[in-house]
Amino acid sequence: AAGRPGQRGLGSTSAMPQVQQEVRRGRKGLLAILAGLGTLSLLTGASWFSTMEVSAPHINIQTRRIYDAPAPVARVADGAAGGGGGEEAGALNDNTGGAPGGRGAEVVVPAVVGGPAPWTPGARGCVYSTMVPTLSDCLLRPLAKSNVVINSVADKKYALYARNYVLALRAAGVTNYMMGALDLELLKMFKTMNAPSFSLANITVNSVWHATNRHKIRVVLAFIELGVGVLFTDIDVMFMADPMPFIDKWPAADQLISSDMQFSPRRSGSMELEDVSQFKIQHASPLNVGIMLVRPVVANIAFIQDWLVRSEREMHISMQAIYDILLRTNHTCTIDKETELATCYKPPLTVGLLPIDRFLNGYTYFIQHLPEKRNVTPIAIHGTFQVHQATVAKIHRFREARLFFDDAAYYSHGRKFISYTPKLPAWLAKWDPLSEPGRGNPRKQMVFHFEAIHYQLGQMRWGFALAMALNRTLILPRFTCLLDNSWYPMMGGWPGFRFTGPFHCPADHVLNFEKMQQYIGQPLYREHSFLENARTPAASRGPPRVVLLEGNAELPVGHPTLPKPTQPPVRLPVNASSAQVQAILGGLPDAVLHFDSIVGVFGAFSNQKEQSAFEESLKRVTTLWCCVDSLTARELRQKFPPGHIYYDPFWDRPHIDRFGRTQNVPWKFLVGEKDLSF
Repeated sequence: AAGRPGQRGLGSTSAMPQVQQEVRRGRKGLLAILAGLGTLSLLTGASWFSTMEVSAPHINIQTRRIYDAPAPVARVADGAAGGGGGEEAGALNDNTGGAPGGRGAEVVVPAVVGGPAPWTPGARGCVYSTMVPTLSDCLLRPLAKSNVVINSVADKKYALYARNYVLALRAAGVTNYMMGALDLELLKMFKTMNAPSFSLANITVNSVWHATNRHKIRVVLAFIELGVGVLFTDIDVMFMADPMPFIDKWPAADQLISSDMQFSPRRSGSMELEDVSQFKIQHASPLNVGIMLVRPVVANIAFIQDWLVRSEREMHISMQAIYDILLRTNHTCTIDKETELATCYKPPLTVGLLPIDRFLNGYTYFIQHLPEKRNVTPIAIHGTFQVHQATVAKIHRFREARLFFDDAAYYSHGRKFISYTPKLPAWLAKWDPLSEPGRGNPRKQMVFHFEAIHYQLGQMRWGFALAMALNRTLILPRFTCLLDNSWYPMMGGWPGFRFTGPFHCPADHVLNFEKMQQYIGQPLYREHSFLENARTPAASRGPPRVVLLEGNAELPVGHPTLPKPTQPPVRLPVNASSAQVQAILGGLPDAVLHFDSIVGVFGAFSNQKEQSAFEESLKRVTTLWCCVDSLTARELRQKFPPGHIYYDPFWDRPHIDRFGRTQNVPWKFLVGEKDLSF
């Protein structure tokens, strides 16, 4: 199939030697650049874009589209053995498109409800990828919309993510997707879900790139060498809407890429691309290949091949960093200020930045709540900026946002609940970060931040004690923070963008959910939005029974998202023991016991062993805040590094903390895990 006049399409056999020559020249040029710069680590810094020339004259963009199916790139004769997963993989997945491996040239076209009209191969038969032999144009092209297929790959360790990925796409009405399975266990799951999928199991065995996530590059290259564009994402991306209407707005873009940008000053809910020049002024905001559209053009073939070779050669450098380096080969990009498309690399690529209020990173969605502020509907959310924790905490974030598709057992687990309305310190209602006494100073903000978090943790402490005494499940509060959490000693804010509170922060900013599962157990807690979730049974979302403290003359209010209480409130003594709690509340049949205020509700467990076990468990479930700088550490009379400080749920009483250090009242800031005071 021919490309535009004067250009060679991917289907042209004469185009491939030219591409290979361009790739070789590009690699030699890149090596010369790297050698001249000296250490490669200088190129992998977060502010990579600061060296880009963004004021160069505009160069007219010539589109290089492949409109028709490509000519054969690779073909396997009938009955020939191949690396497509073999008979076992074919037996596990009916949607392998007749991949070679003992099945001959059989073509199986997957049924797509509501999708495009069935596509059948021409007389030439199916074309198989040289990168991923289980992929063929017969498999991809029936699924494609605007010649684009959405793809992500995973292994069985991320089966929960992969399941949610498919369910989210289906909920958004998306049909043009194809899942990649790195092992046969996940391939079975995709088959059970009737999700279009292919196997990478044989390819990744004993492969270096498998261990370092290099499979992403090979899969992208496989798609575009077959003449099909790919919207490739990480498996921890959650789609909320069909991305194709936005993608179709930008046919001139060879690549559309997401970013770790934290703010976009001149965008307000538009469907435009981001201002590329923001990379010159924002700290730690590189491009993020976790969401990237790659169209099948000659320059992309060269670029992705270059990316693959360099990534496999430079295993100590992330493929993300290498992508950044390659895109700015020759240190120049020209920008069309009208379209915001940048022309980079050689041969030239047109690249656009996806808008951060539509294709969100973990910071703009979970910290800034940008869609709410701009009143826009997100298209996709990438679970990045998850600090100090991994999969469990990411899943909890998606659960808080009611975006995770748990099994029915998660919502109907046969337990009753305790909820409470969290209270904040009185001074926080009048909070002004710029007012006296110097609260705009990060060091003073840190003191107020810890006071606010500890005040909330004290209430959660009473909540868990009640839940354990009554064998109920605690609905966690929605935490309010004053400072952000990060990996670096930045005093709770990114340079150039100090996002200070109060703001609703994810629970993993305060709690360590790996420790929560270990020491508390998930049956004893649910996310703050659990009772608002439509998946939660109606029996658990009825009018709650309100519990008030004796002497409290206020009228019952109830849970803010549940129906108003229909029964009189129950009274509980101040600082009640576990025996009193069980005697008064233990026999209540109500699905939800709600405390309008939980401050001062619980005193102690009647059994000292239970009290000790409770304290030992709870003191270990908080996470750390990062980090103080060296000057602040000196002011606190603490050694530096480290600079991280752990939250403490027993901050208001003398105790031995989780690391064996003595804490008195007032609570003392201690960095790290040892006593590093001087």
